[in-house]
Amino acid sequence: MGEQTGPDRIEDLLPVLTPEAKATYTQALLAGWIPAADGASDGRALLCRLGLLAADPADNSRLVPVDPQIAAATVRRRLNRHTVRLEEYGSALVRELAVLSSFYEQVQTARPEPPVEDLVGLEVINEALEEAVGECEEEALTAQPGNRGKEALGRALARAESVLGRGVRMRTLYQHPARFSEATKEYVSEATSLGAEIRTLDEIPNRLMIFDRRIAFLAASKDSRNAVLVRHPALVSFLVDSFERDWGRASMYDTGYQRQKSDEQLNMVQESIMRLLVEGASDDVIARRMNLNVRTCRSHIAKILKAYGAQSRVQAAYLMGRSESPVSTG
Repeated sequence: MGEQTGPDRIEDLLPVLTPEAKATYTQALLAGWIPAADGASDGRALLCRLGLLAADPADNSRLVPVDPQIAAATVRRRLNRHTVRLEEYGSALVRELAVLSSFYEQVQTARPEPPVEDLVGLEVINEALEEAVGECEEEALTAQPGNRGKEALGRALARAESVLGRGVRMRTLYQHPARFSEATKEYVSEATSLGAEIRTLDEIPNRLMIFDRRIAFLAASKDSRNAVLVRHPALVSFLVDSFERDWGRASMYDTGYQRQKSDEQLNMVQESIMRLLVEGASDDVIARRMNLNVRTCRSHIAKILKAYGAQSRVQAAYLMGRSESPVSTG
C-alpha cells in the first residue's frame, strides 16, 4: 500500500472557530486590519489557517480580513482533496484485508477441530446439534434425564425422523418417571414406530448425545444452556462405553401399559429410591437424582417405610441392607 499514512484527523481538516477567534475577526473587520502579532492567543493563527485573515500586501506587519465566502471555498477544496485520499486509502485497506481473509480461511480449514469445545447459548448448541444430526450416518445415542416439554420433544421428533429416515440406528435412554409423562409417551410411540429404540433407567447422570461414535454433546449446566462438544476419540469412546453399560441394565419403555399396571411401574421407581435410601441420600438428593419433586419423593418413601414396617428411614435402610423383602410397595 506504499508509505501513505492515514488521512488527517477531522479536527485538523475542520478546526473549530473559537469565541476568541470570532471576536478577533470582528475586530479586524471593523478596524480594517489588526497587527500580525506573533504568539497571539486570540485566534489569529486559526483565522489565518482558515483563510479569514491574510497579510496586507502593502504592509506585512498587518493582517486584513478576507471574505468568508472565499475562505469557505478554500475549505471545500481542502475537504474534496482529503475525501479522495480517504477513498483511496480505504479501498487499498479493504484489498489488503481481503487478502488476509483468504489466508485466514485457508489456515482455519487446514487446522484440526479442537478435541473439546465449549458451546454457550441455546442457539449455538442447537446449530451444532443440527449439523451433527445432518452428518450422522450410522448411529445416534442419546440419554435424556428428566421429562422434556412438548416443544423440546417436537424438536427431538424432527431429528429422529431425519436420522431414522436415513437408516441410522437410534437408541435413547430416559429415567423411569418419564413413563408417566403423556407427552413423552406420545413421542416414544411415534419415534419407536419409525424404528427408534427407547429404554428407561433409574438414574441418568447427565444429558448426552453421541453421533456415529465420533462426536458427543454433554450438558454443562442444569438449564442446558451450556454444553461441551467432544471430538477426542478416547473421550467419545468412554462416553459410548458408559452409555452401553446403562443401556444394558435399562428396561424397555412400554407405551401400552394401562393405569391398572401403574403399581408395577411405581415399584420400578421405588426400587431406585430404596437403593438411594440405603446409600443414605437425603430427600432432596433422591428427588434431584430421580427427577421427582420432593413431595412426590417423600410420598414414595412413606410407602416404602410402610411396606417394610419401618418406623424411620434408618430402620428401613437397615432392613433393605439385610435384603429383607417388603410386604408390598404398592
